[in-house]
Amino acid sequence: MCKGCIVRPFVDREGIVLETGTYLANFKGCASCGRMDQLATANKVVEVDDVSGAEHVEYTHNCGACGHLVAKHTYDFEVVDERQEDTMNCALCGTSEGSHSVDPVDPRAMRALF
Repeated sequence: MCKGCIVRPFVDREGIVLETGTYLANFKGCASCGRMDQLATANKVVEVDDVSGAEHVEYTHNCGACGHLVAKHTYDFEVVDERQEDTMNCALCGTSEGSHSVDPVDPRAMRALF
């Protein structure tokens, strides 16, 4: 992680979890070359557990102009007790956890209505 490229490292994204993409509002610009207009995704690795279906994704955010490493992004996804559980950890994109029902109507949300 490059502290010179990032406005606020590991900002809490409050439930917003990104498997791909970049949180550009948190990007100051490249501390190495000064460019603000280009970010690239590199070194992407996707691992899927054949038994559980759990998924782990890692990639780096790099300056598109000079290749400078801005941040490392990790994303994890699995289904636990009929809920999609995902987490994100990245100095640039932030940190967050999400939990969503695999059913079209979330039983937990329905209980909160009554």
